[in-house]
Amino acid sequence: MNQSDTKTIWIHLATFNVGTAEPAGSVFELFDTGMAKLPDLVVVSLQEIDMSANSLILENTDAKEHWSEFIGESLTAAAIVHAVMVSLSLFSSSFVFVGCHLAAHTAEIERRLQDSERLLTELSISRTSSVSSDDVSSDDGQLSVLGHDKVFILGDLNYRVEGLELDEIKTALEGGNFGVLLAKDQLELARQAGGAFPGFSEAEVTFAPTYKYSVNEGRELLLDDPKRLPSYTDRILFQARDARSIRPLRYDSVPSVLLSDHKPVFLLAETAVVLQPDDALI
Repeated sequence: MNQSDTKTIWIHLATFNVGTAEPAGSVFELFDTGMAKLPDLVVVSLQEIDMSANSLILENTDAKEHWSEFIGESLTAAAIVHAVMVSLSLFSSSFVFVGCHLAAHTAEIERRLQDSERLLTELSISRTSSVSSDDVSSDDGQLSVLGHDKVFILGDLNYRVEGLELDEIKTALEGGNFGVLLAKDQLELARQAGGAFPGFSEAEVTFAPTYKYSVNEGRELLLDDPKRLPSYTDRILFQARDARSIRPLRYDSVPSVLLSDHKPVFLLAETAVVLQPDDALI
C-alpha cells in the first residue's frame, strides 16, 4: 500500500431543532437519504431537546434520554450534540463535528457572527491517541477545530432572511424561487464578505426555508409574524485541507416531519480518508 492511498466513505449528517418535542415516528423519516447504499458514519445534532431550567444544571434529563434512546434504537452510530465538538480519526484522517445553536432573532446577527468566530478559534479538545499528533495545533496538546483534516459545522445557526417585504417572500415561495430568499440570507451574505465561517463550503440549497412552521401541522411556512419570517436557520457547512476530498451527494430538508417549528436538514457526503501502510481495510 502506498502512503498516498485513500479509501472513500459516505458520511450522513443531520441537524434538527426539535423544539422540546418528544420523539415520534420513525427515525428513518428524519434521516432517510433516499439512497440504496448505507452511510459508513452517521452524525446527528439536535437542538432544544430540553429548555427547562433543570437542563441547564443537569447533564442528563428525561427528555435527553428519550431522544438518545430514540436515535440509538435505529442507528448504529450517532452523536447528540449541542454547542460541542466531537473529534475522531478514521484511518489516518482526522474529523471534527461541531454541533451548535447560535443566537436567535434577525437583529442578533452580530452575536451570531461573534459566536461563529468563537466556534472556530476557541473550541478545542485534548488530543488523544486516536488523533494523529500531526494535527496538534498548540504546544499544550490541545486540538482546535481547524486543526483537523475535515471540519463539519451543523446546527441551528439561526441566520435569517432579511430585507424582503412579506409580499416578496410569499411570491418567491409560491413560485419555488428560493434563490430570491437566499440572495437575502444573512449567512450567505456574511460568508461572501468573509465575516462568517471563512473557507467553509455549503452544498447547493434547493429546498424551502426550514423555519418557521406550525407544530404538528406544519407543511406550510408561517407568514403571520414579521419578526420570524421564513428563513434557512438550519445549515450544514464543511471544510477540508484538500477541498476536493468532500463531495456532497445530497443536501435536503425533511418537510414531512411535523413535530417542531423547524424542519430537519441532512447532508450525505462522500469523502476520502488517507490510508497508511498499517491501516486495515474494512
